Amino acid sequence: MAPEGRKIKANYFPVWAHYINEIQMNMLPEYVEKGMLKAMVMFGGNAMMWPQTTQYQQAIARMEFSVAADYYLRPWTHNFMDMVLPAAMTYERMAPPLCLLFFYRHLTNFSALYLKAAGKNRKAGNLYITCLFFWRRLYLMLLWQLPQKHQEVSSRPALVFQDRRISYPELVAWIKAYAGLLQQMGVTPGERVAICSPNCPEFIYSYLGAIQSGAIAVPLNLMLTREEIAFIIKDSGCSTLVIHKAILERIGLSPQQASSLGLKHLVVLDENTAAKAQAAPPPSPVAASEDDICVFLYTSGTTGRPKGAMLSHRNFMADIEAMDAVSHLGPDNNFLCVLPMFHSFAWTTCVLLPLYLGSTITIKESFQPKDTLRTLTEENITIFCGVPSMYAVFLRLGEKGQFKSLRFAISGGAPLAAEVHRGFEEKFSFPLVEGYGLSEAAPVVCLNPLYGVRKPGSIGLPLPGIEVKVVDENDRELPVNEVGELVVRGPNVMSGYYNRPEETAEALKGGWLHTGDLARRDEDGYFYIVDRKKDMIILGGFNVYPREVEEVLLTHPAVQEAAVVGVGDPLKGETVKAYIVLKEGATADKRDLQEFLKEHLALYKIPRLFEFVPELPKSPTGKVLKKLLKG
Repeated sequence: MAPEGRKIKANYFPVWAHYINEIQMNMLPEYVEKGMLKAMVMFGGNAMMWPQTTQYQQAIARMEFSVAADYYLRPWTHNFMDMVLPAAMTYERMAPPLCLLFFYRHLTNFSALYLKAAGKNRKAGNLYITCLFFWRRLYLMLLWQLPQKHQEVSSRPALVFQDRRISYPELVAWIKAYAGLLQQMGVTPGERVAICSPNCPEFIYSYLGAIQSGAIAVPLNLMLTREEIAFIIKDSGCSTLVIHKAILERIGLSPQQASSLGLKHLVVLDENTAAKAQAAPPPSPVAASEDDICVFLYTSGTTGRPKGAMLSHRNFMADIEAMDAVSHLGPDNNFLCVLPMFHSFAWTTCVLLPLYLGSTITIKESFQPKDTLRTLTEENITIFCGVPSMYAVFLRLGEKGQFKSLRFAISGGAPLAAEVHRGFEEKFSFPLVEGYGLSEAAPVVCLNPLYGVRKPGSIGLPLPGIEVKVVDENDRELPVNEVGELVVRGPNVMSGYYNRPEETAEALKGGWLHTGDLARRDEDGYFYIVDRKKDMIILGGFNVYPREVEEVLLTHPAVQEAAVVGVGDPLKGETVKAYIVLKEGATADKRDLQEFLKEHLALYKIPRLFEFVPELPKSPTGKVLKKLLKG
């Protein structure tokens, strides 16, 4: 039995640990208690792993795990579980093999079945703990193998694009075909293969095919000019460029120019390449480890030239498994991928995660507001991941009650304005879940609980296995609600920037990824992004956070969008300038907005300069390009 007075550490389950601490842990068998604590530690002890329903919390408080398990399983029950659970509970001898079978079937899903079976049978409890700790060590998973887990699935498509429906067996075959084609062309393990294409199945074929061939994939931003593409190709040492024919025509890259960049192969994604891939011999096996670098993700370069973040199979797999542990989505979902696949947010959440789950991915080439709204309404989409600007468009153009099949909408890529968040949930009566990530972390770091307590304005809680804290300039952790730099540590964090030892040392100082984002943590462990560290304006010794000013501006009835930056001032060093996009038909001037801001902000925070523009410059993921506004 548990010793008298034992406490569960608050960082295991920060939101509801106090429920258990109010009563003694000696109500549980020792081996079940140990299993719980070990599982909490392994998964990073995150409140998001448990649905925060009133019934669930009450059951936990009473230590009625069989009741709690029912509420836990309810959001994600599958037929397989319906069969296993009664059998495991009715026949003690069947519990261990059924637990193992269930674990194999659902991989690393954290299931209350184990707690229930452990309560009936010690062997089942021991098996549960053994599986949790050693499964990831025994089971090697590389990114290109994700679709292979579901080769037997033929009842639902893996990919839907225009009038094409690609099954999981077909997807596996296409990935192998492109891997074989690259090997046939002479691409060897460790070589870099750049990929430049809009969203389409061929992007996935070539991306995962390059990784299966042993190469390192280097996805390119579609908006880059030929000169910018040339820089990344040279910087990464790419030997091959896989490019969509439409992009090739736009940038006008000739074979001679490609050769001058050091490229050995130029692969155009068209019907001829598809035919060549199908005719290519099967790819030769390549010795690989989860720790091998498989992707270079070039950052947006907000602080200078883009840098290639080196990410391994393990980095991506850790992030996928952590998201799976907190979402419990299962295979019966349809993800809409309208975010550009070259971006880490789209690639991990809209491609890799659904492939890991065995779900369907409905692909759109780009974000077209009316077409996206139609797809969300008519194509039985259940999961949508978007950037704040998309939700602002939905709020303006969508109709109340339009998203009937959606289960979750997730916002990332940029800060979500409180006005948009509140307006979306009021109009559609549907939860909009905000998260946070960056390319260097594969990319998801934090997420508000899908089933639990969500805090508007917060980026939520760290994913299981990921550590997050707020530090001062000397890397000392700051207390609750003090603003400092957000730093991250975990298996999802990159190994460094390619050929950038100084930048790597600075970014990974002390073994923590320094994000450059200013944040604070509240009493419950939820994090809040205040602003970019480099965007902060220092005005006569006072700190002005542009996001704070933007949030207030967006509450003005005439303002559609706002961006605040610091510009040079001969007297104070910097002054505050606001760029404003007005709503259609609305009017407002500098005096109107300044008077409005005086009601909400200290005088030193109010912009002295205003510029009214038809639109703000943005990246393909909807992030405002403030470096262009600063000139």
